[in-house]
Amino acid sequence: MEFNEPDISTSIREFVEERIYDIIAVPMFLFEGNHVLHDIPEVFGKEKEKYPGLKIKFAKSIGYDDRIVGPQAKENEVLLMRLQSLI
Repeated sequence: MEFNEPDISTSIREFVEERIYDIIAVPMFLFEGNHVLHDIPEVFGKEKEKYPGLKIKFAKSIGYDDRIVGPQAKENEVLLMRLQSLI
């Protein structure tokens, strides 16, 4: 997480600058460790304090799935499933 650019705060700032206040976040992690359970929600909390009206839905982590491993990887299919779980 700390090596990715842009970081979460920068991405949220860019969304807000574009007047996007409803965000759906799907963690692209195989396992729900400290980043998914603690670090990311903490960042979201701080960003919500900075930007009143900001709404962030936090979907389940993409997790391990055979469809995202190997030559026939279909990560978009798995991502769509995670997003549909929020609807």
